[in-house]
Amino acid sequence: MSNISIDFFGTLDQNADFWQEFMKFLILEGHKIYVISGPWPKEIIEKLEWSGFKEDVHWNKVFSVLDYMSKSGFEVWYDEDHDSWYSQEVPWWFSKSRICEKAGVQIHLDSDKRFAPSFKSIATRFIDTTSADDKEQIRTWHRDLKAANTFCDWGDEEYWMNVAGGFVPM
Repeated sequence: MSNISIDFFGTLDQNADFWQEFMKFLILEGHKIYVISGPWPKEIIEKLEWSGFKEDVHWNKVFSVLDYMSKSGFEVWYDEDHDSWYSQEVPWWFSKSRICEKAGVQIHLDSDKRFAPSFKSIATRFIDTTSADDKEQIRTWHRDLKAANTFCDWGDEEYWMNVAGGFVPM
């Protein structure tokens, strides 16, 4: 199955209920879900947990742009006046595509189009979660996953014992 990555800010923090169900179905289908976002890994995990996303239910691993930048030798600094971390701008916009390339990601979903151009040089498909066409594609994919993962086997005796008050079809 595929490795799929999703950004947190502007994507997962918008309509969390939808994303949680979608990601759960992706994992049930055998996909690996990676969350790639700007902050340090610990902060991303805290944001995910606070928003109701659970490890191994909705996501499998977290990747941090700041962590990637720091380990790649780019300067990373904290601005106390703005209470925020920063790094050099040009490499920042290439970071997610490089993380995806290293992690073997086939699809990356993100709301920030500034990352998109760097995906043209790698095998990972960038999906813009703010584009009407891409939103419709995601909704269709979600519907298909939901249909595949909520199938009820009408011959399932346990189902009938629990739901139908003990009636078992013959």
